[in-house]
This record gives sequence, C-alpha cells and structure tokens, in this order.
Amino acid sequence: MSRKIQQWRFWACGVVLSVSGCAALPPDFNPGVGEDEWASAPPIERTFTHGLLWRVEKAGSKTGYVYGTMHSDDPRVVNVPLIVTDAINQSKSFAMELVMDDRATETMSKFMYYPEPDRLATLLDKSLYERTVSTLVARGIPQSAASRMQVWLIIATLSLPRTRSGDFLDLHLMKHAQQRNLSINGLETIAEQLRPFQEIDISQQVILLSSVLEHAGNADKILESAHDYYLKRDLSGLMRLNSEIFNFSDPLINETLMRYLITDRNHQMAVRIMRLMRTETTFAAIGAMHLPGNEGVLNLLKQRGYQLTLVY
Repeated sequence: MSRKIQQWRFWACGVVLSVSGCAALPPDFNPGVGEDEWASAPPIERTFTHGLLWRVEKAGSKTGYVYGTMHSDDPRVVNVPLIVTDAINQSKSFAMELVMDDRATETMSKFMYYPEPDRLATLLDKSLYERTVSTLVARGIPQSAASRMQVWLIIATLSLPRTRSGDFLDLHLMKHAQQRNLSINGLETIAEQLRPFQEIDISQQVILLSSVLEHAGNADKILESAHDYYLKRDLSGLMRLNSEIFNFSDPLINETLMRYLITDRNHQMAVRIMRLMRTETTFAAIGAMHLPGNEGVLNLLKQRGYQLTLVY
C-alpha cells in the first residue's frame, strides 16, 4: 500500500473519530459482559486524572496496556518516549479505535457526499452555505467536492488540524506494531462509527456547523491548549477543555454529543479491550479523552476487577 493512500485512510479515520460515536452495541455482539453487569458495578471516585500509559492486570487474563493518544501529527506528540514503544514490544496484539482497511474505506466513501449535487444548498441557508463552501475551498478542497459534502463531514474536516506529515500518532504506533508483527485489531467498526449520524438530527448538525464556522478563528488556540494538556499528560485539563467545547446553548446537543462521542464508545472499547486481553498481551491505543472520568475506559476496567498501574 502506498504511503499516500495509507495517510488518506488515516485522515478518513480521523474525520470519523472526530465527530462520531456508537449509540449502542450491535444486537449480535456478545462479549460476555452484559450491560446489566455494568449497571450493577459499584461507583468509583473520579480518578485517573494524570498519565497516558497504564498497565492493566487481572488474574486469569493477559497483561495489557492502555495508552491515551492524540489524533495529531505534531512531532511533539508523535515522538513518544521509549517506555511507550517498549510496552508495544512486550505485547502480542495492538488495538486502536478504527482500522481503515479497503472495506472500511469503501463503506465510508458512500457516506461522505450527498448523491444530489444541490442537497447541501437546500439544507443550509444561502449565507451559511456560501460561508461553508468558501471556508472549505480555502482549506484546499475543490468547490465541486465541497458543495456535495455531507454536513457531518464538513464539521469533522473543519474541526481537524491542518496536517503536516500525515503521520498521525495512532498511525505511527500502528506501523511500529506491524513492524513487530503484532496482530492489528479495531475496537470499533466503520458501521458503528457511522451509525450515530442516523441518530443526530440534521438540524442539530447545522447548529454545530454554524458554531464551528463562528469559532474557526479560535481553532488554533484550542488545538494548542489541547497539545499543552496532552504533553503534560494532564487528563483533568483535557476534560475541562472538552467541557468548554461541548458547551452549546442547547443542553440536548451537549448531552447527545457527549454520549455519542465519549461515553457510549468508552463502554464499548472497554468491553473489547477485555475480550482481547483474555488471550493475548494487548496494547490498546485510544484517544486520551476516553481514559478519565467515572465512565472513562480506565474506571470501567477497574470496575471489572482489573488492577491499573501508571507507567507513564
């Protein structure tokens, strides 16, 4: 596979991850941990506010590692310390949020553009439509493509940082794992990633798009704040920043986004990490925002009896 195609696929992955979530586990998914077990688990104090790499252990299960990533190709982020690659080297399995293979790429491409060339223009008022298309063109996207992009894809595209090398941290870690001949696993499927767009009403998507365009001038500042918190391994700082971002006037939008983007996905990824760890030492690389909080992946693992030790 050429480097250019690989980078495009990971950009596509980042686009999906930046705005998607999974509302529920698929009906035929049976990992051996039922939703009632999550509900009956005792509450745990809000912990795990600092640190990116955690060792996960439990009697009867293989050792695992959970590493919080940032979907960035900034050299400060990509150049991980040796202790992180050592953890990968000690593993047999590598897991990430989404693996963009041929099938996933083909599936996603069907959801990126409206089949009707004037569909976007009918969804947005004239002013918003013109501002949207001109902003996308300024990003280097041809007008013919910009005018047909689905609203969720536009939101994602304008929310992502401008790329430098295209070698995002997650992709960088995956390539290292491949070089070590680890099995590569996705914790989510492309179908699950795209499912929430059937749930988020188009009127809510238009509100989000208007907000993204309105605050476009602050994007670099927000991104730099996220980098600062991440490089300090400050999960509580990332949570505060996340709360500021998800602070729309309509509380329903805030609740919907947090549930789709963070909470539901946390439960799903925790279950699937546990399933992988039953048979193989596993290194799981997931967005750092999925780590902290009472319903963060780390607490969810702890609720199931796993011992977590801060490594880095």
